[in-house]
Amino acid sequence: MIKKRVISGIAALAVVLSGGGAVAGNVVDISFDTAASAVTYYTNGDYEYYVQYGGIVVISRYRGGAVDAIIPSEIDGMPVVTIGASAFLGKDINSVVIPDTVQRIECWAFQECLNLESIAIPKNVTYIGPDAFQGCSRLSNVTLNEGLVTIDTGAFYDCPNLKTITVPKSVKTINNYSIGYASNALVENFTLYCYRNSAAQSYAKENNINYELITAVAKTNPAVTATVGTTTADLEWEAVSGAQKYAVCGYTNGAWKTLAETSDTSYTLKGLSAGTGYKIAVIAMFDSAWYEDYSKAVTFTTNVAPVTAAYPEIVGIVKNKQYHQFRIEWEPVMGAQKYGIAVFLANKWKVINQ
Repeated sequence: MIKKRVISGIAALAVVLSGGGAVAGNVVDISFDTAASAVTYYTNGDYEYYVQYGGIVVISRYRGGAVDAIIPSEIDGMPVVTIGASAFLGKDINSVVIPDTVQRIECWAFQECLNLESIAIPKNVTYIGPDAFQGCSRLSNVTLNEGLVTIDTGAFYDCPNLKTITVPKSVKTINNYSIGYASNALVENFTLYCYRNSAAQSYAKENNINYELITAVAKTNPAVTATVGTTTADLEWEAVSGAQKYAVCGYTNGAWKTLAETSDTSYTLKGLSAGTGYKIAVIAMFDSAWYEDYSKAVTFTTNVAPVTAAYPEIVGIVKNKQYHQFRIEWEPVMGAQKYGIAVFLANKWKVINQ
């Protein structure tokens, strides 16, 4: 169910109620006359949102109670592009999945999410706003994406358990106190991993932050072995030097699709169809970007399910006395290719149709 509410911009100094709420079906309108232009807020499931020009969704508030939050990639057919200011402020979440459609994480979006321990910024995000993760005291693992351009003031301020972070080459701006600071001091034993002559290296030098330069890594993907069952396949591969994590991908309908992500060197595919061919590859992530080379894909066919010989159970016989005929109905037998209709004549069985 989708609900809608209209409120004024925060710059308004006075509000005058123009009329009572008008209810039509599942939509509720509440209108206010203000000096500022109105913004219409909607609710869909766990999320409150508004729509910007061009039909893009901004998440304005998380209303759910789940500790493992999943942000949808689209709402009502429109892409979720921005996580708005204070959307998850102070929420009791342990984890959050951010879709690849998101491009901006605004100020205070996850401020003071005290139980949040790790976050992976998706590949299309270019901007992390001021104090976006400020005060996330348990946050200890942050993966920044290649393609990120700006880390604004205090983005990861006061995250004392965040002891390391790798800043990709694409970052051009890192503003004051955005990384490595807590309680107005440098985080103890903090290390920033960065590239030579990058904005991150300049930030580290200016703030006397310990840093290490990232050396070039020869990118490659692992070769995969598959131990095949009837409906499962156990995949294994060797660890790749410098890989941050791995994606298990399947080739279907002419394209590669990510089936799962893991930090391990093994994964079990479940729910496969018996006697069916599959093409699977494992690709690695380097510098927060997937190395999309599928040349080491493995192909296999799942085992055929064993067939146990059995006669079908007859569930109905319909007789026609006028034409001296009858119709037989039976339950299907798993694995049967076809059926034979037999009669007992002259002391033996004879198949008369199939």
